[in-house]
Amino acid sequence: MTAIDWMAVAETFSQQARFCAASPSSVAILQGCAAALAGPHVLRDILIEAHDLTRAAAVPLRVLGAVHRVALDGRAPELAQLLPSCGGIANASRVWAATEDVLKTETRFIASYLARAPQTNEVGRSAALLGGFLTIATETKLPLRLLEIGASAGLNLSWDRYRVTTPSFVWGTPESGVDLPCDCTGAAPPLNAGVNVIERTGCDLAPIDLASTEDRRRMESYIWADQVDRLDRMRAAVATARRLGVLVDRADARDWLARKLAIPAPGAATVIFHSIMWQYLLPDTATAIDRAIRAAGERATSDAPIAWLAMEPPGRDPGMPELALTLWPGGERRALAHAHFHGAWVKWAN
Repeated sequence: MTAIDWMAVAETFSQQARFCAASPSSVAILQGCAAALAGPHVLRDILIEAHDLTRAAAVPLRVLGAVHRVALDGRAPELAQLLPSCGGIANASRVWAATEDVLKTETRFIASYLARAPQTNEVGRSAALLGGFLTIATETKLPLRLLEIGASAGLNLSWDRYRVTTPSFVWGTPESGVDLPCDCTGAAPPLNAGVNVIERTGCDLAPIDLASTEDRRRMESYIWADQVDRLDRMRAAVATARRLGVLVDRADARDWLARKLAIPAPGAATVIFHSIMWQYLLPDTATAIDRAIRAAGERATSDAPIAWLAMEPPGRDPGMPELALTLWPGGERRALAHAHFHGAWVKWAN
Protein backbone atom coordinates (compact mmCIF):
# COMPACT_ATOMS: atom_id res chain seq x y z
CA MET A 1 0.00 0.00 0.00
CA THR A 2 1.34 3.43 -0.96
CA ALA A 3 2.12 5.63 2.04
CA ILE A 4 -0.35 8.47 2.50
CA ASP A 5 1.04 11.98 2.64
CA TRP A 6 -1.06 13.18 5.55
CA MET A 7 0.39 16.67 5.39
CA ALA A 8 -0.87 17.01 1.82
CA VAL A 9 -4.30 15.68 2.79
CA ALA A 10 -4.43 18.10 5.73
CA GLU A 11 -3.66 20.95 3.35
CA THR A 12 -6.74 20.08 1.27
CA PHE A 13 -8.83 20.56 4.42
CA SER A 14 -7.12 23.86 5.19
CA GLN A 15 -7.64 25.04 1.62
CA GLN A 16 -11.33 24.12 1.72
CA ALA A 17 -11.64 26.00 5.01
CA ARG A 18 -10.44 29.13 3.23
CA PHE A 19 -13.07 28.62 0.52
CA CYS A 20 -15.75 28.24 3.23
CA ALA A 21 -14.98 31.57 4.90
CA ALA A 22 -18.66 32.56 4.71
CA SER A 23 -19.56 29.64 6.99
CA PRO A 24 -17.75 29.87 10.37
CA SER A 25 -19.03 26.46 11.49
CA SER A 26 -17.66 24.81 8.35
CA VAL A 27 -14.35 26.60 8.79
CA ALA A 28 -14.06 25.34 12.38
CA ILE A 29 -14.82 21.76 11.37
CA LEU A 30 -12.40 21.76 8.44
CA GLN A 31 -9.61 23.42 10.43
CA GLY A 32 -10.16 20.91 13.21
CA CYS A 33 -9.86 18.08 10.69
CA ALA A 34 -6.63 19.54 9.28
CA ALA A 35 -5.10 19.78 12.75
CA ALA A 36 -6.25 16.27 13.68
CA LEU A 37 -4.51 14.77 10.65
CA ALA A 38 -1.13 15.91 12.00
CA GLY A 39 -1.01 12.74 14.13
CA PRO A 40 -2.87 9.49 14.86
CA HIS A 41 -6.60 10.20 14.89
CA VAL A 42 -9.90 8.49 14.10
CA LEU A 43 -10.18 10.72 11.03
CA ARG A 44 -7.09 9.05 9.59
CA ASP A 45 -8.72 5.66 10.12
CA ILE A 46 -11.81 6.86 8.27
CA LEU A 47 -9.86 8.34 5.35
CA ILE A 48 -7.65 5.28 4.88
CA GLU A 49 -10.71 3.55 3.40
CA ALA A 50 -11.21 6.30 0.82
CA HIS A 51 -10.11 5.30 -2.67
CA ASP A 52 -9.00 8.79 -3.66
CA LEU A 53 -7.53 11.45 -1.37
CA THR A 54 -6.50 13.86 -4.10
CA ARG A 55 -7.84 17.40 -4.24
CA ALA A 56 -10.08 16.51 -7.17
CA ALA A 57 -12.00 14.04 -5.00
CA ALA A 58 -13.20 16.88 -2.73
CA VAL A 59 -12.66 14.72 0.39
CA PRO A 60 -13.05 17.67 2.81
CA LEU A 61 -16.52 18.38 1.41
CA ARG A 62 -17.40 14.70 1.74
CA VAL A 63 -16.39 14.70 5.42
CA LEU A 64 -18.21 17.98 6.04
CA GLY A 65 -21.34 16.58 4.42
CA ALA A 66 -21.17 13.31 6.35
CA VAL A 67 -20.87 15.08 9.70
CA HIS A 68 -23.69 17.47 8.78
CA ARG A 69 -25.85 14.52 7.74
CA VAL A 70 -25.48 12.90 11.16
CA ALA A 71 -26.67 16.14 12.77
CA LEU A 72 -29.56 16.62 10.31
CA ASP A 73 -30.73 13.06 11.06
CA GLY A 74 -30.88 13.82 14.78
CA ARG A 75 -28.13 11.39 15.76
CA ALA A 76 -25.81 14.08 17.15
CA PRO A 77 -27.91 16.39 19.37
CA GLU A 78 -24.90 18.22 20.84
CA LEU A 79 -23.61 19.10 17.38
CA ALA A 80 -27.12 19.96 16.13
CA GLN A 81 -27.46 22.55 18.91
CA LEU A 82 -24.52 24.41 17.32
CA LEU A 83 -25.73 24.32 13.70
CA PRO A 84 -28.39 26.77 12.41
CA SER A 85 -29.44 24.27 9.72
CA CYS A 86 -30.58 21.95 12.54
CA GLY A 87 -32.31 24.71 14.48
CA GLY A 88 -29.29 25.39 16.68
CA ILE A 89 -27.33 28.53 17.46
CA ALA A 90 -23.96 28.82 15.71
CA ASN A 91 -20.95 28.60 18.01
CA ALA A 92 -17.77 28.05 16.01
CA SER A 93 -15.64 27.81 19.15
CA ARG A 94 -17.48 24.67 20.30
CA VAL A 95 -18.34 22.97 17.04
CA TRP A 96 -15.05 21.05 16.56
CA ALA A 97 -15.30 19.27 19.92
CA ALA A 98 -18.82 18.14 19.05
CA THR A 99 -17.66 17.10 15.58
CA GLU A 100 -14.81 15.04 17.01
CA ASP A 101 -17.33 13.12 19.13
CA VAL A 102 -19.34 12.39 15.96
CA LEU A 103 -16.23 11.11 14.16
CA LYS A 104 -15.69 8.66 17.02
CA THR A 105 -19.29 7.47 17.39
CA GLU A 106 -20.28 7.42 13.70
CA THR A 107 -17.03 6.11 12.20
CA ARG A 108 -18.58 3.44 9.99
CA PHE A 109 -21.37 5.68 8.72
CA ILE A 110 -18.98 8.50 7.85
CA ALA A 111 -16.58 6.15 6.07
CA SER A 112 -19.44 4.79 3.96
CA TYR A 113 -20.70 8.32 3.20
CA LEU A 114 -17.34 9.22 1.67
CA ALA A 115 -17.77 6.61 -1.06
CA ARG A 116 -20.02 8.95 -3.07
CA ALA A 117 -19.05 12.34 -4.43
CA PRO A 118 -20.72 15.49 -3.06
CA GLN A 119 -24.02 16.41 -4.67
CA THR A 120 -24.79 19.99 -3.72
CA ASN A 121 -26.66 21.17 -6.84
CA GLU A 122 -26.41 24.83 -5.82
CA VAL A 123 -29.52 26.48 -7.23
CA GLY A 124 -28.05 29.97 -6.70
CA ARG A 125 -25.91 29.39 -9.78
CA SER A 126 -29.03 29.94 -11.88
CA ALA A 127 -28.67 33.66 -11.12
CA ALA A 128 -25.40 33.63 -13.08
CA LEU A 129 -26.52 31.16 -15.77
CA LEU A 130 -29.56 33.37 -16.42
CA GLY A 131 -27.54 35.89 -18.43
CA GLY A 132 -26.21 33.16 -20.70
CA PHE A 133 -29.64 31.72 -21.40
CA LEU A 134 -31.08 35.17 -22.10
CA THR A 135 -28.21 35.94 -24.48
CA ILE A 136 -28.84 32.70 -26.38
CA ALA A 137 -32.58 33.37 -26.60
CA THR A 138 -31.96 36.92 -27.83
CA GLU A 139 -29.42 36.00 -30.48
CA THR A 140 -31.15 32.89 -31.85
CA LYS A 141 -34.78 34.01 -31.39
CA LEU A 142 -35.65 30.34 -30.95
CA PRO A 143 -37.08 28.12 -28.20
CA LEU A 144 -34.45 26.51 -25.96
CA ARG A 145 -33.69 22.81 -25.67
CA LEU A 146 -31.71 22.40 -22.43
CA LEU A 147 -29.17 19.61 -21.96
CA GLU A 148 -27.34 19.76 -18.62
CA ILE A 149 -24.34 17.53 -17.93
CA GLY A 150 -23.31 16.80 -14.36
CA ALA A 151 -26.84 17.82 -13.45
CA SER A 152 -27.08 16.19 -10.00
CA ALA A 153 -30.79 16.67 -9.20
CA GLY A 154 -31.37 18.95 -12.20
CA LEU A 155 -32.41 21.96 -10.11
CA ASN A 156 -30.73 24.44 -12.47
CA LEU A 157 -32.79 23.05 -15.35
CA SER A 158 -35.69 25.05 -13.87
CA TRP A 159 -33.84 28.39 -14.01
CA ASP A 160 -36.66 30.07 -15.94
CA ARG A 161 -39.09 29.40 -13.08
CA TYR A 162 -36.99 31.28 -10.53
CA ARG A 163 -36.97 34.95 -9.56
CA VAL A 164 -33.57 36.69 -9.63
CA THR A 165 -33.40 39.81 -7.48
CA THR A 166 -30.49 42.24 -7.86
CA PRO A 167 -29.87 45.87 -6.83
CA SER A 168 -30.47 47.02 -10.43
CA PHE A 169 -33.12 44.64 -11.79
CA VAL A 170 -35.55 41.85 -11.01
CA TRP A 171 -36.14 39.00 -13.44
CA GLY A 172 -38.85 36.38 -13.07
CA THR A 173 -42.41 36.25 -11.84
CA PRO A 174 -43.59 37.29 -8.38
CA GLU A 175 -45.32 33.89 -8.11
CA SER A 176 -42.00 32.05 -8.14
CA GLY A 177 -41.36 30.12 -4.96
CA VAL A 178 -37.60 30.40 -5.46
CA ASP A 179 -35.99 33.82 -5.01
CA LEU A 180 -32.31 34.18 -5.85
CA PRO A 181 -30.73 37.36 -4.44
CA CYS A 182 -27.65 38.35 -6.42
CA ASP A 183 -25.32 41.34 -6.34
CA CYS A 184 -24.90 42.14 -10.04
CA THR A 185 -22.48 44.68 -11.47
CA GLY A 186 -21.54 45.60 -15.02
CA ALA A 187 -23.77 45.59 -18.10
CA ALA A 188 -27.00 43.70 -17.42
CA PRO A 189 -27.94 40.76 -19.68
CA PRO A 190 -30.77 41.20 -22.23
CA LEU A 191 -33.64 41.11 -19.73
CA ASN A 192 -36.41 41.44 -22.32
CA ALA A 193 -35.49 38.26 -24.16
CA GLY A 194 -38.43 36.01 -24.91
CA VAL A 195 -37.84 32.67 -23.19
CA ASN A 196 -39.54 29.44 -24.23
CA VAL A 197 -38.01 26.22 -22.87
CA ILE A 198 -39.31 23.24 -24.83
CA GLU A 199 -37.09 20.53 -23.34
CA ARG A 200 -35.18 20.24 -20.08
CA THR A 201 -33.16 17.08 -19.48
CA GLY A 202 -29.85 16.26 -17.84
CA CYS A 203 -27.48 13.47 -16.95
CA ASP A 204 -25.29 12.55 -14.01
CA LEU A 205 -23.24 9.51 -13.02
CA ALA A 206 -25.11 9.39 -9.71
CA PRO A 207 -28.22 11.57 -10.05
CA ILE A 208 -30.27 12.64 -7.07
CA ASP A 209 -33.76 11.11 -7.09
CA LEU A 210 -36.03 13.92 -5.91
CA ALA A 211 -38.72 11.41 -5.02
CA SER A 212 -36.35 9.82 -2.50
CA THR A 213 -36.23 11.24 1.03
CA GLU A 214 -32.77 9.71 1.43
CA ASP A 215 -31.44 11.41 -1.70
CA ARG A 216 -32.94 14.77 -0.78
CA ARG A 217 -31.40 14.62 2.69
CA ARG A 218 -28.03 13.70 1.22
CA MET A 219 -28.17 16.74 -1.04
CA GLU A 220 -29.11 18.95 1.93
CA SER A 221 -26.13 17.64 3.91
CA TYR A 222 -23.71 19.36 1.52
CA ILE A 223 -25.19 22.80 2.18
CA TRP A 224 -22.99 24.60 4.72
CA ALA A 225 -24.70 24.45 8.09
CA ASP A 226 -24.64 28.21 8.74
CA GLN A 227 -26.39 29.05 5.48
CA VAL A 228 -30.05 28.40 6.17
CA ASP A 229 -31.08 30.64 3.27
CA ARG A 230 -29.32 28.31 0.81
CA LEU A 231 -31.03 25.32 2.40
CA ASP A 232 -34.44 26.97 2.13
CA ARG A 233 -33.81 27.87 -1.55
CA MET A 234 -32.80 24.31 -2.32
CA ARG A 235 -35.94 22.90 -0.72
CA ALA A 236 -38.11 25.34 -2.67
CA ALA A 237 -36.28 24.47 -5.90
CA VAL A 238 -36.82 20.76 -5.24
CA ALA A 239 -40.57 21.41 -5.04
CA THR A 240 -40.43 23.30 -8.35
CA ALA A 241 -38.47 20.54 -10.09
CA ARG A 242 -40.88 17.89 -8.84
CA ARG A 243 -43.85 19.86 -10.18
CA LEU A 244 -42.15 20.22 -13.58
CA GLY A 245 -41.16 16.56 -13.71
CA VAL A 246 -37.50 17.40 -14.41
CA LEU A 247 -35.67 14.29 -15.65
CA VAL A 248 -32.00 13.48 -14.95
CA ASP A 249 -30.68 10.31 -16.57
CA ARG A 250 -28.10 8.09 -14.88
CA ALA A 251 -25.45 8.16 -17.59
CA ASP A 252 -21.90 9.04 -18.52
CA ALA A 253 -21.95 12.56 -19.95
CA ARG A 254 -19.98 11.77 -23.10
CA ASP A 255 -22.21 8.85 -24.13
CA TRP A 256 -25.43 10.64 -23.17
CA LEU A 257 -24.44 13.81 -24.96
CA ALA A 258 -23.45 11.94 -28.09
CA ARG A 259 -26.92 10.37 -28.23
CA LYS A 260 -28.70 13.65 -27.58
CA LEU A 261 -26.68 15.62 -30.12
CA ALA A 262 -27.29 12.96 -32.77
CA ILE A 263 -31.01 13.84 -32.71
CA PRO A 264 -31.81 16.77 -35.04
CA ALA A 265 -33.65 19.63 -33.36
CA PRO A 266 -34.73 22.05 -36.10
CA GLY A 267 -36.54 25.12 -34.87
CA ALA A 268 -34.81 25.13 -31.47
CA ALA A 269 -31.51 26.20 -29.96
CA THR A 270 -29.83 23.23 -28.28
CA VAL A 271 -28.06 24.46 -25.13
CA ILE A 272 -25.45 22.23 -23.49
CA PHE A 273 -24.66 23.68 -20.08
CA HIS A 274 -22.87 22.82 -16.85
CA SER A 275 -21.70 24.53 -13.67
CA ILE A 276 -18.78 23.73 -11.35
CA MET A 277 -18.30 20.16 -12.53
CA TRP A 278 -15.69 20.28 -15.29
CA GLN A 279 -12.75 20.15 -12.86
CA TYR A 280 -13.94 16.76 -11.58
CA LEU A 281 -13.91 15.09 -15.01
CA LEU A 282 -11.14 12.73 -16.01
CA PRO A 283 -9.02 14.34 -18.75
CA ASP A 284 -10.08 11.78 -21.35
CA THR A 285 -13.75 12.35 -20.55
CA ALA A 286 -13.39 16.12 -20.72
CA THR A 287 -11.65 15.82 -24.11
CA ALA A 288 -14.37 13.52 -25.48
CA ILE A 289 -17.14 15.88 -24.37
CA ASP A 290 -15.32 18.87 -25.84
CA ARG A 291 -14.96 17.09 -29.18
CA ALA A 292 -18.61 15.98 -29.22
CA ILE A 293 -19.87 19.50 -28.61
CA ARG A 294 -17.57 21.05 -31.20
CA ALA A 295 -18.52 18.41 -33.77
CA ALA A 296 -22.18 19.20 -33.18
CA GLY A 297 -21.34 22.88 -33.48
CA GLU A 298 -19.80 22.32 -36.90
CA ARG A 299 -23.10 20.77 -38.02
CA ALA A 300 -25.19 23.63 -36.58
CA THR A 301 -27.39 25.84 -38.74
CA SER A 302 -29.24 29.08 -38.04
CA ASP A 303 -32.43 27.01 -37.70
CA ALA A 304 -30.77 24.50 -35.34
CA PRO A 305 -27.98 26.33 -33.49
CA ILE A 306 -25.80 24.79 -30.79
CA ALA A 307 -24.84 26.70 -27.64
CA TRP A 308 -22.29 25.70 -25.00
CA LEU A 309 -22.78 27.58 -21.74
CA ALA A 310 -20.27 26.88 -18.97
CA MET A 311 -19.93 28.30 -15.47
CA GLU A 312 -16.53 26.97 -14.43
CA PRO A 313 -13.23 28.09 -12.93
CA PRO A 314 -10.70 28.86 -15.68
CA GLY A 315 -8.40 25.91 -16.28
CA ARG A 316 -8.53 23.06 -13.76
CA ASP A 317 -7.64 25.22 -10.75
CA PRO A 318 -10.27 26.39 -8.25
CA GLY A 319 -10.23 30.05 -9.28
CA MET A 320 -13.32 32.27 -9.43
CA PRO A 321 -15.79 30.86 -11.97
CA GLU A 322 -16.19 32.38 -15.41
CA LEU A 323 -19.44 32.26 -17.36
CA ALA A 324 -18.52 31.52 -20.96
CA LEU A 325 -20.70 31.05 -24.04
CA THR A 326 -19.84 29.49 -27.39
CA LEU A 327 -22.60 29.67 -30.00
CA TRP A 328 -22.66 27.96 -33.38
CA PRO A 329 -22.84 28.73 -36.27
CA GLY A 330 -19.80 30.85 -35.65
CA GLY A 331 -18.16 29.13 -32.70
CA GLU A 332 -16.63 32.17 -31.04
CA ARG A 333 -16.11 31.73 -27.29
CA ARG A 334 -17.19 34.75 -25.21
CA ALA A 335 -16.61 35.43 -21.53
CA LEU A 336 -19.94 36.86 -20.38
CA ALA A 337 -19.21 37.29 -16.68
CA HIS A 338 -17.35 36.22 -13.58
CA ALA A 339 -19.38 34.90 -10.68
CA HIS A 340 -19.35 33.65 -7.12
CA PHE A 341 -19.37 29.84 -6.77
CA HIS A 342 -22.89 29.94 -5.27
CA GLY A 343 -24.19 32.78 -7.46
CA ALA A 344 -24.11 35.37 -4.64
CA TRP A 345 -22.64 37.92 -7.07
CA VAL A 346 -22.08 38.27 -10.80
CA LYS A 347 -19.85 40.76 -12.58
CA TRP A 348 -21.05 41.08 -16.15
CA ALA A 349 -18.59 41.94 -18.90
CA ASN A 350 -19.02 45.44 -20.30
